[in-house]
Amino acid sequence: MHIDSYQFGRIVIDGVNHTKDIIIIGAKTLPNWWRKQSHLLFFRDIEIVLTVRPSVLVVKVSNGG
Repeated sequence: MHIDSYQFGRIVIDGVNHTKDIIIIGAKTLPNWWRKQSHLLFFRDIEIVLTVRPSVLVVKVSNGG
């Protein structure tokens, strides 16, 4: 997997343009990730990630500005 580019609201992975939130787990992408409540993050929003017991979890947060 290769992240070709990233900017607010857009990420290109292996030539595929994503404009909605995604989860990246190892070499796998889970597109169209949806959270329980808009810009808040709850445990159940990342449960799938925690099942693989990652050693690192990166959450990109934007303040909208």
